[in-house]
Amino acid sequence: MGDLAARHADPESGERGQSHPPAEPGGGGPNIDSLTLTAIAGDDGPASLIIQAEDPERVSIVDSGSTSSSALTRVVDSEHPDALGNVGAGALGGGYVDFGTDAGDAVTFHVSPDDVGVYNATIRYVNGGTGDRPLLVSINGAEPTLVSFPPTGSWSNWSEVSISVPLSQADNTLTLTLPSAAQGGVANGPNIDQIGFDYVEALPADPTLVFSIEGEALTIDDGSSAADTVVRDASNPEPTGGGADRLWGILPVPVIWTWAGRPATQDRSRSMSPVRGPIC
Repeated sequence: MGDLAARHADPESGERGQSHPPAEPGGGGPNIDSLTLTAIAGDDGPASLIIQAEDPERVSIVDSGSTSSSALTRVVDSEHPDALGNVGAGALGGGYVDFGTDAGDAVTFHVSPDDVGVYNATIRYVNGGTGDRPLLVSINGAEPTLVSFPPTGSWSNWSEVSISVPLSQADNTLTLTLPSAAQGGVANGPNIDQIGFDYVEALPADPTLVFSIEGEALTIDDGSSAADTVVRDASNPEPTGGGADRLWGILPVPVIWTWAGRPATQDRSRSMSPVRGPIC
């Protein structure tokens, strides 16, 4: 509904532009100058969602360790202290997940947003150690990303780490996994209190399309072998072969990588690294 206001001409003063509520029914009526409708702001987007790490209905833990072991990843609250009999202070809701020390331990949050889209996931954590305790973060089982959880100063001084995540399904999973040393991890994880999800924007029309890079924008690295990886274009075509245009005639833009005179699509035994810097 909108607010309604009527502007009328006062027959005695001649003033216009004053706003009044509609007149009561009766003989005669006012002169109507304009009608103003003011729209009421609608919903700005899906509601925020907060999941407590100790919620057994929306969070699952994978750990095969003994319940009395300090290596166990577990829920800690007043009724379930950690292996040393401690319960850290400051957790919202009174409980949290204490990551153990075994690589592969995982905590999965089951997220069912009102609408699919890109969300800002804010992870509330504490790390009273002296160094970073990174975790692998994966959405819906996709390739994980290593996320840093720096020291917070003490085990009662909670902090937050925010990441952007695509929630593309009615029911999604966000999994935190303790990485191995080879994956960039350490033999300890942070304590996790909760994750809040705030809607940012709609998903891209094609979320699988990230970006494309022209081959000539890459940095050539021949390693220890002879420097025979070159850019081929109209100014530097294949010396022999390559079809009528000597560029193999397979690219909309006449550029192709070659190794020792062969097209890049036929030999992938050497590496090419992207140029470091912003991609526009």
